[in-house]
Amino acid sequence: KEIEEMELERTIQKKEKKLKKIQDDILAMNDSIKKVSSDLQTKKREENSSRVAGSRLSTHTKSILGDMTKRPPDRSYDIRTYSKMDVDLWLNPDVSRWFNKDAPQHIPTYNFSPIESGYTIAN
Repeated sequence: KEIEEMELERTIQKKEKKLKKIQDDILAMNDSIKKVSSDLQTKKREENSSRVAGSRLSTHTKSILGDMTKRPPDRSYDIRTYSKMDVDLWLNPDVSRWFNKDAPQHIPTYNFSPIESGYTIAN
C-alpha cells in the first residue's frame, strides 16, 4: 500500500510539474501575443498617419498645380493687381489720410508709365 501511495504521489508531482510548465508556456505565449499586437497597432497608427499626411500633401500639390495651369503668375503680365486694401483706400479717403498722417503735405506727382514705375514687368 505504501508503494502505491508513493507512486501516486510521484505521479501527482510529475503532473503538477508538467502543469506548471504548461502554464508558464501559456503565459510566455500570452506575453509574446501582446507584444506582437502592440507592435501591429503601432505600425497601423504610423501607416494611417503617413497616409493622411500624404493625402493632405497631394491635395495641396494638386490645388497648387491646378492654380498654376488655370491662373498663370501675375509677373507674366504688365498689369498691376490691386488688393482689397487698395480698393478700400480709394473708396474711403479717411482711411488714406490715416495711413498718410505722417507723410509730407506736398507730394510731387510723376507721370510714369506702368513699366517705368517698376510695379510691372514688360513681356
